[in-house]
Amino acid sequence: MNLLSKNSKLVIFTLFILLFVGCNNNHSILPDKKAPVNKTPTCDKEGDQRSYQHGIDFIPIGNEQYALVWSSSGSPIDVSKSTVWEHDVYYSLIDPAKPVIKPINLISREEAQEPASTAISKDGHIMITMEDGWDPTIVLEQRYGVYNSDFTPTSKAYPQVVPVAGGHSGHVAAIDNRFVIFYSEEWVSGGGVDNLGSGDDVYAAIYDSNGNFLFQKNIAVGTTTRDWWPWVEGSDNYACMIWQRFVNNEIYSDLMISILNPLTGEFTVTEKKIETNMEYYTYSLAAIPELDQFLIMGVHKDGTGFGILLDKNGNELSRNDNLPPIVRESQPALRTINGNLFIAQAKADGGIMILKITTNIELEKTIDDAYIWGYGGTDGIWMNDKQVYMVSLSNCGLVQKKFSLNE
Repeated sequence: MNLLSKNSKLVIFTLFILLFVGCNNNHSILPDKKAPVNKTPTCDKEGDQRSYQHGIDFIPIGNEQYALVWSSSGSPIDVSKSTVWEHDVYYSLIDPAKPVIKPINLISREEAQEPASTAISKDGHIMITMEDGWDPTIVLEQRYGVYNSDFTPTSKAYPQVVPVAGGHSGHVAAIDNRFVIFYSEEWVSGGGVDNLGSGDDVYAAIYDSNGNFLFQKNIAVGTTTRDWWPWVEGSDNYACMIWQRFVNNEIYSDLMISILNPLTGEFTVTEKKIETNMEYYTYSLAAIPELDQFLIMGVHKDGTGFGILLDKNGNELSRNDNLPPIVRESQPALRTINGNLFIAQAKADGGIMILKITTNIELEKTIDDAYIWGYGGTDGIWMNDKQVYMVSLSNCGLVQKKFSLNE
């Protein structure tokens, strides 16, 4: 990607959507306090949804409260900025008992600061990372900033830069008081769907909770493979990294994993293929911190969904190949209820699925909804043991949904 012109993001990303996911014109208006949470009227705006909004995270900030962080061309959406991929980073404090979104602009520069990925360390520092087209050395840079728990800036607030120039598509996780930014670099022309090409290398940069760089690990680097679209989550002790690997002459990818202890710099797993025949970009990752386990969910190219539970050594503990397909760039929401772990995950045909994680991955129930989620990012939290609150990005703004497990 860093071989292209500064405004090439719109062209490449639009082509990706036309080929991989298509357009969906049934979108919600930007919610406000006067509108019912589940209201989803038709939106007439067109184009790549990620050019409007891209990248969203809920993070816990203590006292059972959350912060929502996302990238957007405006609040409300600024259509003029969306046509040239100009995003700012916003946040809102969220009370899960009565969630209301009040956007606050945190990072604002020309070009696009997206997709935003956010994590919070054990000592309460917040790291936000994003690829950035503003004033880069070579087209794009993976940048980050560190903030206090109230979002006041630290000495390492935006714009900080990861070590390898030309970084993009990064994601961040916190493990104890360390951050791991897992990011891509370079773009290889040719191959893949409609000969669009692929990413090249993926790296992990490790920081202390104040945002000071400690060391870097080459995760999949070199001319042998083409690797991109990284995702990282942290348990109490380990960072699990997943990404897609280019498969020659095919329109699907392999799904790869590595698992790193960021305190020691030692790997328990390096470059292991965990699944093949993957639909591009359509996978998710959740950490089960106290068990040092990780749940991967994804979609095969034929549209079938699956889940894989791994331990810290990358061993498969459980698998379910009969799950509904998940939504692209959607994240699972975890909650322990009566000693059992439950996961809420947005599904591709609208609504959510509820999984129960024991020694098996059990589909507890599905809750359908007429609204079809967008592909710019979806995340959620549990309001209580019986209600789930989801927020999704669209080309009309934030879409809020509440689901009751009694439905």
